[in-house]
Amino acid sequence: MQKILATLLVVLVMGFSLGAADGAFTILSLNDTHSHLLPWYDSVKQREYGGAARWATVIAETKAEVKDVLVLHAGDFLTGSDSNYLIEHSPDWDRIQTYGYRGLVDIPVMNMIGIDAVCIGNHEFDFGLPWLMRILQQAEFKVLSANLDILPVPKSDEYAKANMIQPNAIFNRDGISIAVIGLTTDEYNKSSQVRIKDPVEAVRTSIKDIGDKASVFVVLSHLGYEKDIELAQAVPEIDIVVGGHSHTKLWQPTYVGKTAIIQTGAYGESLGRLDVVVKNSEVSDISYRLVPSEFSLSEDKRVAQFISNSLSTGKLESPLESNLEELSTMGSFVSEELRKSLDTDYALFTSKFALGRLDVGEVSVKDFFSVFWPYRMRNLGPNKDMTPGQVIDILHGNAPRLARKLLYISEGLTNVMRVTVPFSVLEEITIYNSSLVGTDSYLQISENTSGGKKSIVSLAMDLQAYRTLYEEGILTKTMPYNVYGKELFDIMFKSIMGREIQLPSPL
Repeated sequence: MQKILATLLVVLVMGFSLGAADGAFTILSLNDTHSHLLPWYDSVKQREYGGAARWATVIAETKAEVKDVLVLHAGDFLTGSDSNYLIEHSPDWDRIQTYGYRGLVDIPVMNMIGIDAVCIGNHEFDFGLPWLMRILQQAEFKVLSANLDILPVPKSDEYAKANMIQPNAIFNRDGISIAVIGLTTDEYNKSSQVRIKDPVEAVRTSIKDIGDKASVFVVLSHLGYEKDIELAQAVPEIDIVVGGHSHTKLWQPTYVGKTAIIQTGAYGESLGRLDVVVKNSEVSDISYRLVPSEFSLSEDKRVAQFISNSLSTGKLESPLESNLEELSTMGSFVSEELRKSLDTDYALFTSKFALGRLDVGEVSVKDFFSVFWPYRMRNLGPNKDMTPGQVIDILHGNAPRLARKLLYISEGLTNVMRVTVPFSVLEEITIYNSSLVGTDSYLQISENTSGGKKSIVSLAMDLQAYRTLYEEGILTKTMPYNVYGKELFDIMFKSIMGREIQLPSPL
């Protein structure tokens, strides 16, 4: 009997010791990179910093040294945060060659360098929630936010089908289960389609839901440094806060109780490295330092080549220039490319979506974006923030009447459509267009001259042109239409730059 009791005691002790996890792992972190995929020069320090190819080198060298690495990004991987963009409400033309892609290059690069999870920052909404849903299709990493709810206005089930955002994710490193919980700030949020909830309650709920599935709790926060401190005070169960939003450079962790708070500054100048030791399922030791991505580091060739390819030039056989008073060389070219893309009899588009001049010969991405970047203005409130389906529901009276007041937040959407109308409607459009001469709403119209005159014709157009003509009473909801999962931007990028964007919208 005594032998049996002794054996049971040994088994119980072994069971408890096996359940208490020991191990070590390293967190590498970035935050607020704002599409700084290319190196940038610090005029004060007179040094070149950053660039995604150097981030890749830091990550690869760390993984060669340490087996178990978790790579996190604390939000705002898109655009934003410079005087031109925020104050003058215009693009930063020096950097538009990368951020003009609006994440189409950032996310594949983040895949390549090995990001494991990113939380949603406020600038991720700068081009509207539908665009964010589109580019996130490329993500091979977890996209997190525990305090973000998608609540479409007007109501739509389109977002739910495409939503890749989840509250948290659990990772295993060296036998340690690590829960990562995402948080999003409610400051400078440019989406009308989401609601940002109390971060404290969101974290408490996630921790309760996760329970004993994780030994270490990490919050990937885009709240800002001061609010990270408040969060740690309110939720002492948090082990680590990897922060962003405030662009605070922390050379050592800030501790609130047991919670370590880190943040790397901004623009990828440095990566944060946090080495964590766990004993008996508790964080027992932490060491932290910033790893500068400076000029002395070699660039990862694969990442550098991918970014270089995104900057390759296009070509034009003839110069193009816009004109708001007649069919211009720019208008003729763009409308004809739109017509051919959708295989219609005629095409028309709103002049403001192709303003400027492109010279004959090579066309750089900077030149291209200077004309075709579809989001020139950063309005103070939400914009480009509806799906075509939501816009059309409002126009057709399938949404509450009050929703019509929200149409302003769809300004700038360039999704393309095909509409079938009697030829007489095309004549009405031409007459009405004369009243738009001299405005950026003037319609550039081309036609298929080889098809002969038809009683019923097909029109290709952008969504704003459809809205203009519908509100004028020229188009009606009885006229058949199709909306396509691409923008005018996609069509022109393929036509001029010679590269197709293989990413149709899921909305």
